Amino acid sequence: SADFTRKRILTFERLCLFLLSNCKRTLSLELDEFYLEQREWPCTKSAFSQARYRVKSDFFRAWSRHLINLVYGETRRGLRTWRGFYLKGVDGTTLYLFDDEDVAAEFGGSSNQHGLVAMGRAGFQVDLLNGYCCGAWLGPYKIGEPHFAALFLSESTRQDLLIYDRNFISFELMYKHSQSGVPFLMRSTVTFNKTVERFFHSGRKQAIEYFPINDDALESLTKQGFEVDKNTRLKVRLVRVELEGGEVEVLATSLLDKKKYRHKCFKELYGKRWGCETQIEKFKNKLQLEIFTGHKPEAIYQDFFA
Repeated sequence: SADFTRKRILTFERLCLFLLSNCKRTLSLELDEFYLEQREWPCTKSAFSQARYRVKSDFFRAWSRHLINLVYGETRRGLRTWRGFYLKGVDGTTLYLFDDEDVAAEFGGSSNQHGLVAMGRAGFQVDLLNGYCCGAWLGPYKIGEPHFAALFLSESTRQDLLIYDRNFISFELMYKHSQSGVPFLMRSTVTFNKTVERFFHSGRKQAIEYFPINDDALESLTKQGFEVDKNTRLKVRLVRVELEGGEVEVLATSLLDKKKYRHKCFKELYGKRWGCETQIEKFKNKLQLEIFTGHKPEAIYQDFFA
């Protein structure tokens, strides 16, 4: 880019390294210490603020994807799997943002008696056995979990087993999994549909069932170009899991082979999803994900993906 051709104190490389350094104190102090380590005269806050917008946040998003592709490339040395699958937990969280007009216009938020509180929604896909964050998404508060789940699915392979909590279960997402060949394990609400309700009240440990398509999924999938109609059915295995306190969970999965994937393995398998929540807790509390170095939406995207 022509923005970085002249010899500058704040070069493209230094700008990117600074944004990657997870700055959480005052910007002037962070810049002073950063350049002290570089043995260079520090740049000003104003110079940094002007230069940062010459680099798109998509750069950090693409860089992250490239690093993940290297990790899961041809060698894959030392990576742990479960019966040949990489276990990928998917979950989301909300982020408190700046009280700024442009930020509120970009992300929206939640209203209270004092007005609109600017908030965004973030989604993560985490390798539960190896600890890598394999996918991240940031967008408007009103956009729900199925949106970024579908994006993560589009970047997944048949070697990934995606695990979701009950906020994600939908006919549409399960159907997209069936079309892509990427296996899934989802916790279901008891009232998800009549098929799940009947299974829950039957007392059976497991069953192979056919979910009928609902009107919302039919409309949405048709608009996206999928060949579905009102007679479309989805073959799903339902598994009952009894917890220590007597609570019963119903899991839905595409792992249909009852001999290869026995009933007893699913309680422990779903329990591994907790690793995704602990990663998000680390992002928000240890890495202080909600502290940003700029007030504009693009600065928030930069810091998030960096």
